[in-house]
Amino acid sequence: MAKLRMDEAEETPRRVNRDTAETEKQASLSDRKPRRKRIGKTVPITFRTTPQKKQQILRLADRLSLSEDATISLTEVIEMAIDELEESLKSCGRKSAA
Repeated sequence: MAKLRMDEAEETPRRVNRDTAETEKQASLSDRKPRRKRIGKTVPITFRTTPQKKQQILRLADRLSLSEDATISLTEVIEMAIDELEESLKSCGRKSAA
C-alpha cells in the first residue's frame, strides 16, 4: 500500500454558491481586457456598486471601444456619463453643483 505525503494529498474542495461563482466568472471575462491608461489622472476614487451596474459599465465600455480606435477605460465611461448628465441638467434649466 502506497503512503501519501502531505504535499501530494488533494485538498477537499469547499462548496461554492453556484450563482455567486457564475456572476464572478462572467465579470472576470470582461475584466481581462486591458483598460488601464495613464492620461493625467492623479486623484483616486473608490466606490461600491452592484454587480448589475458593474456589468452595465463594462458593456458600455465595450460598446464604446468598438466605435473608437482605442480601448475606452471604465473611468472614461463614468466621466462621459457624468458629463452627459450635467449637460442634460443644464438643458432642463437646473444648475449643476460644480
